[in-house]
Amino acid sequence: MESVCLALDRVTRLLDNYLPLPNAHANDFLTLDMWSGMLPDGIASQLDGLSRDRDLIELFQLHRNRLLTDEGHWLSACQSLDGMPSPNPPIDIFPNGQFNKLAAPVWRHTSLDTLARDCAACCLDCLRVAAQSFAELEQHQQTSSSTDEASASSTSAFISHAMGIKKSHEVEQMSIICDRLARSRGVDLLVDVGSGKGYLGACLYLAHGQRVLEIDAKPGNTAGAIKRRDNLEEKWRFLQRRAEGNVKRLTPEEYRAEQEVSASSATGDDEAASFCASISAVVRDAQHLADIVVEKCGAKGGPFGLIGLHTCGQLACTLLQFYDQSPNCGLLVNVGCCYNLLTEAFCTSPCEQLQRQQEAAQSIEPPAPGFPLSARLQARRFCIGRNARILASQSPERLADSEDQRQMHRSMFYRVLLQQLLLDQLGRTDDNWVVGKIGKQCPDFLAYARLGMKRLGLAELSEQISDECIVEYEHRFAHVERRLFRFFLLRCLLAPAVEACILLDRLLWLMERLQQGDSPPPRLCRIFQPKMSPRCYAIVASK
Repeated sequence: MESVCLALDRVTRLLDNYLPLPNAHANDFLTLDMWSGMLPDGIASQLDGLSRDRDLIELFQLHRNRLLTDEGHWLSACQSLDGMPSPNPPIDIFPNGQFNKLAAPVWRHTSLDTLARDCAACCLDCLRVAAQSFAELEQHQQTSSSTDEASASSTSAFISHAMGIKKSHEVEQMSIICDRLARSRGVDLLVDVGSGKGYLGACLYLAHGQRVLEIDAKPGNTAGAIKRRDNLEEKWRFLQRRAEGNVKRLTPEEYRAEQEVSASSATGDDEAASFCASISAVVRDAQHLADIVVEKCGAKGGPFGLIGLHTCGQLACTLLQFYDQSPNCGLLVNVGCCYNLLTEAFCTSPCEQLQRQQEAAQSIEPPAPGFPLSARLQARRFCIGRNARILASQSPERLADSEDQRQMHRSMFYRVLLQQLLLDQLGRTDDNWVVGKIGKQCPDFLAYARLGMKRLGLAELSEQISDECIVEYEHRFAHVERRLFRFFLLRCLLAPAVEACILLDRLLWLMERLQQGDSPPPRLCRIFQPKMSPRCYAIVASK
């Protein structure tokens, strides 16, 4: 626990000083003059002086790689973070829990080089508190397991069907790890809460012979998962043969015999050994989950495991609490995502305030806060902020010059121009203005501005503004586009630190809850390749 606390302290010390930067909203880049207002002259000059936009990301990657291999470089970064003072008084970014968009960071770095190094040092792999592979996790917990060739072949058969490269990678790795852990820990049922399309559960059932219960709040997801799994079962033997390199065409007699074998195995003695059931339900608490397990699976005391592949927002925190509160839950493997959907205890954004008001009007009980969970950060009343949580889903390594990225950058630029245009025309802006993802529909700023004003209910204003006036904004502020993107990249350097703060807080909370028992301590484990699946860390725990 001490190493986790030390890592969390390093991350929060960096965020204490720079949190206004990831919380800065790109829409306000021009209207609040963020380039001059948030950046010291030296940093702004260095950003202007970059020969390419990618230079900043490559600098971050260079430091990250050195931190993983060069002990002296890592120690220098640790000394910098350990010696970094927190602002006194603290930055007033969330007065009374409300976001202050005028707050500015306290700059502790005079060069992009040292800032990139310290941001890289706050990545989970550089903090040295997470297992960097499942093999490392098993070695740490002094357990071992193996997957036979038949299981590996079955997994290959499954992932080759109806999934993209990213999802295939995730389902393959997650299913293998869940299967190994379940067998080594004596867990005979895996419960996937928030199962979505059901790929993980179907793979565990078909490829690994596990007993799986899928629970999702949306009936449409459940119906789709059942249909998808039924189709897979019909094709399963062919997919297995194809994975094994045996794809000969069956004779009618061989096909009928295979179908009879499939039908008999579905109704025979093996049914108790493996199955996959899918239901629609909103799980209220740990006792409700236990009741569902008994009702649907007949498990009257046998250990079960809670699993989740990219569990969305608040649900990831809820599953940690279910694991803690369920005596029969012997295993947890959870990969979270969608940090923007978390509820914070000590701050809210304008759009979150509006959502809470709408929920209160409908007598909807607000969710329990999902951050912070640990006593360490609760005592500090630590806040992150919605914009920073949105940024945490960005991966600096994936910010390449792809067509999708260029489209996103141009859309961001157009949105900034629209904000300035509306301020000039109306004399005000509104934090609740949302135009949505309209960039791909708009070949130029003129089309974007017209559609954006329509989306904002400002069609009458749009009619009063000439085409020439709108087009003139793009020409007048053309020099801003490059600065806007580099400011965005600078903010993205802090994204791994924000994600590390969220995940270390969850891990520390579990450690605080479970430290009295005899079980191995919970761990963070990287189970996916980060470039393929940026949300690549799972929280793994067993009792």
